[in-house]
Amino acid sequence: MKTLYLVSVFIHIICACIWLGGMFALIIFFIPLRKENYFLDIVNKVGNQFKMLGWFILPLLLLTGIFNSFYRGFYTLTWLKIFLFLIIIISAIHDFYIGPKATLTGDKKLIKFSRIIGRINFILAIIMVLIGILIIRGF
Repeated sequence: MKTLYLVSVFIHIICACIWLGGMFALIIFFIPLRKENYFLDIVNKVGNQFKMLGWFILPLLLLTGIFNSFYRGFYTLTWLKIFLFLIIIISAIHDFYIGPKATLTGDKKLIKFSRIIGRINFILAIIMVLIGILIIRGF
């Protein structure tokens, strides 16, 4: 069972790195291009590719996180589950509603709102990593 736990932790950490790293890369590397004419095309193409990967990774993070929590004896972290659910809801709203609508309409306010939601999601993801560290290393 310990081997399964270690594999689960490994998968969990790799998925978290890809998920958070992808968001970090989108924010950091694309900000300098914001004023360019081709910015939206590139962000949409890269964002859609990352979205497919992200929605594959999120269930893996959820499953490995639940398994790891139960293995370590953290059964009743209700506030953590609520926080995780909030991240998933915000990601879904951004990826499946606001982002595509902003792309289709080209509405500047909606594009700005989409960026804000993406950044909020990034901040929540960082907080989630910090919570994970606090759970494992102690409060």
